[in-house]
Amino acid sequence: MVQPIATRLKRLREQSGLSVRKLAAAINVESSRYAYFEDAVRFKKPRLELGLARQIASVLADRGVDPHEVMALAGVEPHEAAAPKSAAQQEWNDIFDQITPEERELLLGMARRLLKRGPPDGERNPTVHSPWREFAGAEQRQ
Repeated sequence: MVQPIATRLKRLREQSGLSVRKLAAAINVESSRYAYFEDAVRFKKPRLELGLARQIASVLADRGVDPHEVMALAGVEPHEAAAPKSAAQQEWNDIFDQITPEERELLLGMARRLLKRGPPDGERNPTVHSPWREFAGAEQRQ
């Protein structure tokens, strides 16, 4: 037997580690409104509204939940549409759209170098005063 939409939605939220209150705040609805969608006794619809599913999928994707699982609750199969972008992916795209082509190349170069070697031991979160920032100058000189 297939679980109700509400039960499946609750399982996905719990998998993400978010509370009802935190997920509701992240998608800009009252927690009581969001809780309605997780209540299998009250929420009887065969699927979630598409816009709501997209919002939830975006938030949960940042917490390790497969967005396709959330979109399936709206009746969207993985082959029918691309998964929504996570909030972090969208932020990256927004930043990328606002910078010059030269800055994009510098940023991509920095990202490529991070993938190759990563920050020095003990320096997991470099700051603006960190020697790790010096690689930006090296990228420009190459």
